[in-house]
Amino acid sequence: MYLGLRVVRGIVGFIALWQVLSLLPVITWIATPGSITSTMVLVVSVKAILLVLFAATYFAMRDLINKLHAKTGSRHPVLSSQWSL
Repeated sequence: MYLGLRVVRGIVGFIALWQVLSLLPVITWIATPGSITSTMVLVVSVKAILLVLFAATYFAMRDLINKLHAKTGSRHPVLSSQWSL
């Protein structure tokens, strides 16, 4: 069960990172604010919402895995860092 949760957590983390990387071109929009369209704003808004949802899920799954480990005895040593799978 832990392996499955870690795989799902890894996929969710990858999707969150993908959203961050896809938002990087927005920085170049600062140079030409007149060329920003409503479609571009909508796409950025959707990506930002997805980023927040997937990042929250990533960190919530860490807590879930730790709670499951605590029920069976002790906290898993690999999960002491926020960023570990």
